Amino acid sequence: MSNVNQLLSKALSTTSEDEAMACLRMARKKGGRIEESTSSGDYNGHDAKYWYDKAVIWYNHAKETKENSATLHKWYKQEETENSRLRVKASILESENEKLKLKKELPIWHIPLMSLQFLMIILLLTLNGVQSANFGVESTQGDKNELESVPR
Repeated sequence: MSNVNQLLSKALSTTSEDEAMACLRMARKKGGRIEESTSSGDYNGHDAKYWYDKAVIWYNHAKETKENSATLHKWYKQEETENSRLRVKASILESENEKLKLKKELPIWHIPLMSLQFLMIILLLTLNGVQSANFGVESTQGDKNELESVPR
């Protein structure tokens, strides 16, 4: 049995895809044609040409599968990078959200301070109302000293 036929039969008998591809590559480098063996080299009722054609088909299939696998791996890496970028962005947004929640909460001293301001406004308004009620103009009619309130 020739060296090419041995490599082809080894490629077909192995279960490892990488080993089969390596055997097919070596068989391809050894020669592009099949050497007919002088002894009966039939395997399962088929000659070497049949198995060589099968090996070419499966080699092309394995090559295509490997290319598809490389493409899928590239897409996976891109999605993984995008996912990690979005996780960083989400953590930044969560920290900003926490900061905004803390800013919205009023401190405990805020309530008494607002109450004091409210009381001072009410007090100032009542004092202003009392002063404006006492404010008037003297009448110049005769001997009467009456105070008239000034309309606002």
